[in-house]
Amino acid sequence: MLGRAVTEDHVMFKECIPVFRPNPNEQQPHFGKEEIREFYSYVLLDFELLEEWDYGNFKVMPTVRVDDLPGPYRAFIAPVKLPNWIHERHNSHFFTVGLSAVLSFATSRPVKYIRDDCYVTEGNILDVDFNELALKFPVLFAGTGAHETTISKETSSKYYQKVKETLDVLFNVPYGLYVSLIQSIRLVQLAHLTKRDDFSLSYYLLASAIENIAQKAITRDSVKDKHPLEKQWKILAESNEVIKELYKTYKESSGKNKYISKRFSKFILKYCPVDTWELLEHPDQNKVSYYDELNYGNNWRWLTQKKWFEKYPSDLTQDEIETILSDLYKHRSNFTHQGLSPPHSYPDGHNRFFEEEHSSKIDDKTGKYYHETLIIPNYRLVSFIAYNSIIEFGKSKRAFK
Repeated sequence: MLGRAVTEDHVMFKECIPVFRPNPNEQQPHFGKEEIREFYSYVLLDFELLEEWDYGNFKVMPTVRVDDLPGPYRAFIAPVKLPNWIHERHNSHFFTVGLSAVLSFATSRPVKYIRDDCYVTEGNILDVDFNELALKFPVLFAGTGAHETTISKETSSKYYQKVKETLDVLFNVPYGLYVSLIQSIRLVQLAHLTKRDDFSLSYYLLASAIENIAQKAITRDSVKDKHPLEKQWKILAESNEVIKELYKTYKESSGKNKYISKRFSKFILKYCPVDTWELLEHPDQNKVSYYDELNYGNNWRWLTQKKWFEKYPSDLTQDEIETILSDLYKHRSNFTHQGLSPPHSYPDGHNRFFEEEHSSKIDDKTGKYYHETLIIPNYRLVSFIAYNSIIEFGKSKRAFK
């Protein structure tokens, strides 16, 4: 097993990458049948999982719920039967750190992990102190801002399929691309884990996850600008030293431009086109499907219907979409370089896709006030775009399509 001799209760994600999917180009230790052992580690969810999720090489077991925490808090601890390439206990928790990133990415929910192999068990999943594990991720289950800890069978099935889809991509793309994809997936997980502590950072992390893969999927040459007079400048530079120096400076400056913003937008429009955005589920969809399963009687579908004041992607022009994506990248850059928050007034918002922020500004030339309306994608939509664009790009690169 790779990694430090003692992890010291810290995670270095690069150590987890080759444990989650071993590198085929590196020699793996050989173990005979008599040395194969069955290990269990744990992930901490923010919902109660009642079914077993079997992915062939490993299993995510139903959660153990811990109720005796102070206040309206619970913990949901899911044992994980580790794959057969985990042959020893030492640092075997690295696998579940990688798995927690995949679970979080696919469910768009925070998923925690253990930072030490002292909780890894052999054979008996109950041979661990669940109350101690619960302290690592207490989940608010009631009151303002509570997590939706109960999920319907329909939602559970959708989560299972999305995790399976993600695993299929990660285990069937070239290994170098797997490393890039799992690193972006980790950024998405960190966004979900950070959202309640710092919304701006979480929004930045989602955009950064997209940007990372966009630079690999969309080439600079496919989006770079070329001035219409460049050919004429080149001809003039051959006979004029002054113009030659100016042309040289222009080419050097142009060569440094990586056109990241344009590649970012083009990547999204190619791998998560606007006509797929309306597949994003309404935030009340799980509640509605759960009520249906309980036969609560009244038709709750009205909760997920479009409200008169909402803007949907199909309501927007192509120019508005391109502005929204350009602004999304701009918000990421503003946070990177200046620590500026995105313009959202609420972390979750009240609409399915977009928020509208209204402001009054002064025209520098006329001194008059004017009103500006900014349409911004909410956190859920950016998370949806991150998942779908990254997965669709990964699918296009699989060895087996």
